[in-house]
Amino acid sequence: MKSFNLKYCPACCGELDLSDYKVFVCRSCGFHFYQNPKPTVLAIVRDEKDRVLFTRRVRDPKKGFLDLLGGFVDPGESAEEALCRELKEEAGVNISPEDLLYMGSFKSRYFYQVDLDILGLGFLVRPRFKMEDFVFDKTEISDPKFLSVYDVDVDQISFPDVRSIFKFYKNNLKYYSRLN
Repeated sequence: MKSFNLKYCPACCGELDLSDYKVFVCRSCGFHFYQNPKPTVLAIVRDEKDRVLFTRRVRDPKKGFLDLLGGFVDPGESAEEALCRELKEEAGVNISPEDLLYMGSFKSRYFYQVDLDILGLGFLVRPRFKMEDFVFDKTEISDPKFLSVYDVDVDQISFPDVRSIFKFYKNNLKYYSRLN
């Protein structure tokens, strides 16, 4: 797997010094290009029985593995705006940022064509849903199901950040189950 490495400076097109993994420095103009993690958002969507909505990935990486709704944060978006957009795109539901409860950040790696550091931001979606509330985008996801936290095989979950937020939710189920 190749790392995401630039060869030339985005400011002056000079050669970059790639010796430091965290920051690439232009040998010509001194520009610093920092290798910051890419932010993603993840949703714990529940039904009235505290089951979590899982889908299966339609595309690589990790095609066929369990996943939560969510995705990458676009430029200019807050994490909450990104998750509201992703829920609309993937599941056809309208959520406002006020419906989201931040749960924590979870680090991960994204290995597909390039190797990226990921910072997954996990949110609990406050309203509870029924399966008929959704209109899923079948080009993005398949096999949507509400699963009991006790029935989920964590080895079938797609990425480390998704596993981490799921485990965090499961370990704190008594607290989160009281929240509407």
